[in-house]
Amino acid sequence: MTTGAAAQAGTAGGANGAQGGGEGKPPEGQGTPPQDTGFRWTSLDPALGTEKTLEKFKGKDEREVLGQLARAYTGLEKLQGGMIRIPKEDAKPEEWAEFNKKIGVPETYSSAKELQVVPEGMEWDDQIEQNFSNFAKSIGLTAKQHKAVLERYIQTTQQLQDRSAESHAESVRESMAKLEQAWGANLKRNVALAVRTTQSFDDAQGSFKALLETELPGIGKLGNHPAYLAWAAKVGASMLEANFINGEDLTTSSADAAKELADIMKNPDYLSKDKNPAEHDRLVARTHQLRQIMEGVV
Repeated sequence: MTTGAAAQAGTAGGANGAQGGGEGKPPEGQGTPPQDTGFRWTSLDPALGTEKTLEKFKGKDEREVLGQLARAYTGLEKLQGGMIRIPKEDAKPEEWAEFNKKIGVPETYSSAKELQVVPEGMEWDDQIEQNFSNFAKSIGLTAKQHKAVLERYIQTTQQLQDRSAESHAESVRESMAKLEQAWGANLKRNVALAVRTTQSFDDAQGSFKALLETELPGIGKLGNHPAYLAWAAKVGASMLEANFINGEDLTTSSADAAKELADIMKNPDYLSKDKNPAEHDRLVARTHQLRQIMEGVV
C-alpha cells in the first residue's frame, strides 16, 4: 500500500510539475543554457584561444576545423610560391640578378631608334643612350619602364634644345639689329667687305667657306652671325688699308656683275680697239674683274 501511494504521489507531482511549478523548472528569469558542442582551439593549447586569426576556422569537431586550416594553409603556400621577395640591401649580386629576372628586367634594352621615340630631325648621341641603358640596368628597370623613362628624357632634352635655340635666335636678332644700327649707310659695304675677307682666307677647296656655311640651331649659318661679320669687316678694313685685298666693287653682286658684263660685250669700244684703245683696254680689264665677281673670287 505504501509503495502504491508513493507512486501515485510521484505521478501527481510529475503532473503538477508539468503543469508549472514543479522542481524541474528553471528559476524565474533564466533560460536553458546553450548547448555548444563546437571545437575550441583552447582544447589544443590555451594560448591559441587569444589568436584572432584562428576565429574564422569553426566547426562541430576537431576534424572539420583542422581541415579548414589545412586547406587555407595549402592556398597560402601556393600564393607565396608565386610571390617575389625583394632582396635585402646587403643581398648578394646573384640574388638581385634573380630578382631582376623575375620582375622582367631584360638582358638588353631596345634602342631608341627601334622604339621610335627620337623625334625626326633631332640629333641623338648613341653614347648617351648607352650610358642611360647601363644606368637603367643597374636600377632594375623593366623594358616597359625603360621605354617610358627614355621617352620622357628625350622629350625633355628636345624641349631644352628648342628653348636654347630660341634663346640663341633672339640673341642673334638683337646683335644683328645693333650691328645694322652701328654700320648705318655702310651696312652693305661692310657686309661685302666681310665676304671678301672670308674669301681671302679660304683655300683652294673652299674649306673655310664651307665651315661658315654650317647651320647652328637658333643661329643659322655661322658666316652670317653678326659677331663674325663684325670681326671679318674689321679685319677686311685693315687688309684694305694695307692693300692686301682689292677694295673695288665691294657692293657689286654676282647678278649685277652679269648684267654689266652683258652690256660691255655689246659696247663698240670693247668690240673694236681701233677707235678708242684706252677705253677698250679698260673694258677688257673690267670684264675680267666682273667674271671674278661672278665666280666669287673677289
